[in-house]
Amino acid sequence: MTAKLLTSKPGGFRAGGIVTHENKLLLMHVVRAGENPEEFYMLPGGHHEEGETLKEACVREIEEEFGITVTPEELEFVVVGTRRVAFYFRCKYNGGEIKLGGPEKIEHDSDSPDNIYVEWVDLVELNELPIGPVETKEALLKYLIDKNYIEKN
Repeated sequence: MTAKLLTSKPGGFRAGGIVTHENKLLLMHVVRAGENPEEFYMLPGGHHEEGETLKEACVREIEEEFGITVTPEELEFVVVGTRRVAFYFRCKYNGGEIKLGGPEKIEHDSDSPDNIYVEWVDLVELNELPIGPVETKEALLKYLIDKNYIEKN
């Protein structure tokens, strides 16, 4: 079953985390300049590498990109996209100061006109933010409402 799923999804698997702390959510904020400017936020996470579990991928990606340590707990939702399947775990924040790292830091520090930031965002602001992809934002808001982190609008 896994082999069939991977061949039908060329982007493979993504493992991501829902990290909350003091009524804030950890997000990556991307501001693309140039011919097609855009601005969006995304949950921490990234590509699953061969030989690691989804939870291990989640921990590795958050540590690489955000500089903090987390403990993944429950799988809260799955988003099936056209290119890949994304698994999102509720994560316990273990500490550390957030700072951009990994390939995103290299891109940010290069001559690229794009800017990438890591931020704690107030939960009450999430509904108004351009969180992508849309299916992830919908699943995230449903999760936060169901778990009483935020109220339904």
